[in-house]
Amino acid sequence: MTRTFRLIVLATSTIATAAIFASGCVAEEPTSHEGGHGTIAWTIEGQPTSTACSRFGADEVEVRILDASNKMRSSAIVPCRDSHEVLTLDTGSYHAELILLDDSGRPISLVVATKAFRVDTGTSVVAAVDFPGCPDVRPPLPDCANATVVELRDAIGCLTGYGCVPPN
Repeated sequence: MTRTFRLIVLATSTIATAAIFASGCVAEEPTSHEGGHGTIAWTIEGQPTSTACSRFGADEVEVRILDASNKMRSSAIVPCRDSHEVLTLDTGSYHAELILLDDSGRPISLVVATKAFRVDTGTSVVAAVDFPGCPDVRPPLPDCANATVVELRDAIGCLTGYGCVPPN
């Protein structure tokens, strides 16, 4: 090879390498996630969510994951009928807090918490809760201006815990 040809080859390969790095095409070793997965599952009064969610007027569930110091680490709002949410979590100890939401995003239940659980590298953990029935799960209130006496009585009973009649 002539000296000129070697310089052209060297210059061309240098320019090509610089173009690859400039374009962002850099091969990196895959990074591993130092943690696992937490599946948070729920039922309402022990019933499948396919029927219970609509019965109680629950459209979504807010899931909050808190660490051992009660700092929120993750959250999601998922359809109530899904009955679970899978979250990727770092290694550590957690618990989840869940609340039922109506179709306007308003809370219609008290906060229900899972027991504490631990996620380690490569593990999958399931934590489950069961939303209790009334009076803790409160159906949406009727429109007071247009409600019947029976609807108002049932709503007041549900709010106070006396004579609770869950919505149909």
